[in-house]
Amino acid sequence: RLPKEVYMDDQRKPEWFEVDRAIACRRKFDLGLCDILASYKDNEDFEGYEFLVKWKGLDYCDATWESYSTEGVKSAVSMLVKRHQNTLRRVDCVSPMNIEGMVSENIHNDALYDYQLQGLKWMFDNFKSKRSVILADEMGLGKTVQVVSFLSHIIKGSFTTSPALVLAPKSILLQWKKVCITFHDLLP
Repeated sequence: RLPKEVYMDDQRKPEWFEVDRAIACRRKFDLGLCDILASYKDNEDFEGYEFLVKWKGLDYCDATWESYSTEGVKSAVSMLVKRHQNTLRRVDCVSPMNIEGMVSENIHNDALYDYQLQGLKWMFDNFKSKRSVILADEMGLGKTVQVVSFLSHIIKGSFTTSPALVLAPKSILLQWKKVCITFHDLLP
């Protein structure tokens, strides 16, 4: 990287040279994502790693891979580690007993069929194992209700504070909205 002064004559804003946050990390010589975030200690040696840095005032598409010694990266990495560990703690607190209790509690007068409850339990098991999943079957078997029930329980159970993004064809968005309002008051 060139010194800030070289770029100042180039009409670039000084804030663009300030670290906003670290987004991810990887090993310098093995471009897979790193696994060190879960077991981080304050005196950890990160010299063998690079960190994806978002710069203040710039979009995420302008993020760059930087070394740990880059100015501002150390504090951004400690915040990344805190966010990562907080997320792990929230997910780790989901035990099978909690899931069973949440699934079996009155979901709007037993509105889910047995196979839908089984699908909901499957989603919770995968959530606990930190595995991404896709529900795919014939139309009309209740994927929307299962997903809305799952989202409702992880949000109301404080297992995540993150917003959820649902990608659905425009033709069924009104159905999603109806299920969100009718079953779980997820929308105002």
